[in-house]
Amino acid sequence: MGQRRFGITEDGQRVTGEYPGSDVVGPAFDVPGNLRPRLVRIPCFGEREGGRLLHTTGRLIGMQFFDDIAGPFGATRGSPEDFASFLSDLLEAAGEDVAIDKAKGEIRQSGWKLMAGLSDATPGCGEALRGLVEGLAAAFGRHVAVDLMAGAPGAAFDWRISARRIGR
Repeated sequence: MGQRRFGITEDGQRVTGEYPGSDVVGPAFDVPGNLRPRLVRIPCFGEREGGRLLHTTGRLIGMQFFDDIAGPFGATRGSPEDFASFLSDLLEAAGEDVAIDKAKGEIRQSGWKLMAGLSDATPGCGEALRGLVEGLAAAFGRHVAVDLMAGAPGAAFDWRISARRIGR
């Protein structure tokens, strides 16, 4: 059986199926990739503010589109371990090379193919992906914590998924 991929086209139609192609990766990956080169080149933003805006944009996209993104994967709200499995499946569906250590709740993403080959990719680009994953986790459940231990375009992203302490 092939990997299941999903996407939402520009006109809002949802596309699912096996290997629909790299042009259908969904708003979660397409929007930050399109915004990033434009945003950090605007003189009034710069790398730091551009990265912050991309993080916020990614987080909002993750929260808003969680149900559309998670649906094709059969993901429902659950434990941090469930979120780690969902995130791993999502990254693989987007064509990323990932390794998951379930015992530690860690996922290693070997790079970010969406940003591969961009000569102007900077560490601020990773903020879009970090925000997206944080937004997905927030929509998954308030008890899921996500930490990006290391990550930048062209380098590995190391994610740690754990239980967030709620209350006192």
